[in-house]
Amino acid sequence: MRTARFSPSHSMNITASAQTEVSSYGLRGGVLSPMETLAQSVSTIAPTTTPAATIPLVCALAGNGTWLAYLLATVAILLVALCVAEFARYSASPGSLYTYTSKIMPPALGATSAWSLLLAYIATAGSVIGGFYHYGNLLLHDARGRGTSTVALALLCTAVAIWIAWRDVKISARLMLWIEAISVSLIMTVVVLVLVRTRLHLDLQQLQLRDMTGSGLRLGLVLALFSFVGFESATTLGSEARNPLRTIPRAVIQSALLCGAIFTLCAYTEVLGLRAAGQVLAANQAPMRVLASVAGFPLLGLLIDIGVLVSMFAGTLACITAAARVLLLMSLKILNE
Repeated sequence: MRTARFSPSHSMNITASAQTEVSSYGLRGGVLSPMETLAQSVSTIAPTTTPAATIPLVCALAGNGTWLAYLLATVAILLVALCVAEFARYSASPGSLYTYTSKIMPPALGATSAWSLLLAYIATAGSVIGGFYHYGNLLLHDARGRGTSTVALALLCTAVAIWIAWRDVKISARLMLWIEAISVSLIMTVVVLVLVRTRLHLDLQQLQLRDMTGSGLRLGLVLALFSFVGFESATTLGSEARNPLRTIPRAVIQSALLCGAIFTLCAYTEVLGLRAAGQVLAANQAPMRVLASVAGFPLLGLLIDIGVLVSMFAGTLACITAAARVLLLMSLKILNE
């Protein structure tokens, strides 16, 4: 297959066209830095929530093959990311996968992809909001012995996220960037401390995949793939990203690689750390608190739980931002027809 090559002047024309396209959408062009663009994809993935909530579920299925499930999921997502990035190099539309599909497929399939993408972002936001009020009530119960209305917490999370997304995309991107950076840093600190406390020895039970079954790995892989939901959401920013034809493809690939590496390392360390503590990861509802105790810093467990709560909010904000961009393009498409 021959790959099309474009001259510098052709690339400049594409970029100029993209900037004009953004102006017609009423969006601000070139306001997001590469790191802020990356924050959109990373925040939709919500990497802080996977070590705390999803990895134990994968472990219940894959057992000592949990790290392998995440490694395989990372490879699969990376292959998809490379395909998405190839389209993103030639289009700066905020329609994301909807735009890419509509350009090469029949209109009916383009519309199907649009609705599927929109519903996926809405459903992901709903699940993340559920995680927000769950962790919010856990922290409130620890602090004052009782929780509060789940409806109130859900409405608070949604309302604040919508207001920030409406107020300024740059503010929301920076907020998501700092939230995820701090939360992931706390988790990686605990992971490193656990590995040091266990004297960096190789866990042969995991590396030899002891007692792992093929069916368990297959089912665990499905859940592991779910951890990467939203990795492509940087494409919904379009030319709001600075130099979008370069920045967005990189953000999509970087988010898959970065989160995949974190998930794989966390999966290995959680199984190792919980075993050292005499507990079973698959049956534990607060694995990061146990790991923090194994690391010798129990306070980090509480801080990570707070980080998970705030990360849930960042994930909600990222989903709302992405869904709004897709809905905008769908609306304009309907008006133009």
